[in-house]
Amino acid sequence: MCAHILGAEAERDLKARYGGLPEGGLGRRMPHKTISMGAKKKRKHKDGYLWYHKGLRFECTQCGDCCTGRPGNVQFTSEEGAAMAAELGMEEDDFYEQFASPAHPAGTWQMGEVSTEYGFDCLMLGRCEETGKTFCRAHSSRPTQCRTWPFWPENLTSERAWKVAASECEGIGRGSFISLRVIQEQAAETPPWGER
Repeated sequence: MCAHILGAEAERDLKARYGGLPEGGLGRRMPHKTISMGAKKKRKHKDGYLWYHKGLRFECTQCGDCCTGRPGNVQFTSEEGAAMAAELGMEEDDFYEQFASPAHPAGTWQMGEVSTEYGFDCLMLGRCEETGKTFCRAHSSRPTQCRTWPFWPENLTSERAWKVAASECEGIGRGSFISLRVIQEQAAETPPWGER
């Protein structure tokens, strides 16, 4: 089911650790920048609350795993492209030529990637040689798809789906609690790229 995203060995490991993968597979996963989002029903606890009603812990560790790995798909709008170009001090046409290509649906763009020793790095990903930390060259204006990670609807369908996301994102489960309100806002903002 998800072997093309994770690799057969990693998929077996996730099935063994968590009893399987979320319904419909991993879908649009930031670590591999693969997109496939359909409308999914949020599971509620037996008491009627969303399973994450008390909030979830997340803190970005700047590991960069969400921006590298297997080939993926980070899409963004023309407005987001203009904002990234401005943050980088570039003309829009130069930005698109250097960093992106047109995507489907019309009016969206796909971020470029480059093959590195770490995998396929997003062209916005920078690496600090001293600390090993990564950074986004256009962090303040990064695409919504990037800003809303890990609170994507498919990661919130169940505790198991959240654990699968956590198996590839060391920031999940760290830091202070993110409130239900913020989680729901982030999930609602997540673009429906690839929705079937």
